[in-house]
Amino acid sequence: MSRRAGGEGVPGTWASALLLLASAVVFLPRALPAQSPEECGTIGKIPDPMPPRLPSRVGFAPGEQLEFSVQYGLVTAGRATMAIDPTIRMREGRPTYHCVTTARSSKMFSTVFEVNDRVESFLDTLHLRSVRFEKHLREGKYNRDLWVVFDQERHVASIDGKRECEVLENVQDVLSSFYYVRTLDLAVGQSIYIPNHDNGKNYAMEVKVHRRERITVDAGTFDCLVLEPMLLGEAVFKQKGRLEVWITDDAVRMPVLMKSQVLVGAIAAVLDDFRLGAGGTVPPAMVSTTR
Repeated sequence: MSRRAGGEGVPGTWASALLLLASAVVFLPRALPAQSPEECGTIGKIPDPMPPRLPSRVGFAPGEQLEFSVQYGLVTAGRATMAIDPTIRMREGRPTYHCVTTARSSKMFSTVFEVNDRVESFLDTLHLRSVRFEKHLREGKYNRDLWVVFDQERHVASIDGKRECEVLENVQDVLSSFYYVRTLDLAVGQSIYIPNHDNGKNYAMEVKVHRRERITVDAGTFDCLVLEPMLLGEAVFKQKGRLEVWITDDAVRMPVLMKSQVLVGAIAAVLDDFRLGAGGTVPPAMVSTTR
């Protein structure tokens, strides 16, 4: 039952922020260094392997659907969803969660710059690591389709079925990383490092846990942990501005708010509707709902 209250080559700052925030792909590097697209490589220093997850912390489940309003100041810039398919799907011989995020600009913004993006990850239900990743970007006149198959045993990624690159142990894609973080036992002051791969490049993401905070969004009032994902080697990626993500301070770890600075002002993805997966309950961190 729903509860309601009330890449690369991206040609525009607003479009970049919309995909980054609205689809909750908070780990997506939008400006890789100038290298041949055929090259494989590692960017920056890769720290020790990522921390083990806690099985009891897997608070998401098939059927989860999160709906966000994307706000640029007082203007609604678009809509976004994060969803897990209700069916456990077999991919690359493994049962997987099929996680899908979408970001679409509003009718008004589309007259200036239209965004219609879809990012998908197939996440091994046992190990919670990516076995397949797809992104389909439609941003103004820019179109990009990419798919990657991960062989976690051989530590190899097959990109668009045309080339292979070595990857890190227990590598994640930009979307599976977010779901993995949701399973961790997070503590204020902690930093977490997640090995990632995107289009032939290996890199690490540092996720800082800054503080606890109670916030009110359209979907209700929640006790949250505030996270800040950061690309290691920012000078290489040229990451600008801070991105903060509020997730519920409970086993569900549901994202309820994301904020980032853009060239002019700030943009935010605000949770306004949610449905938890099979067997899910209202997050304990929910203080109240308003309607």
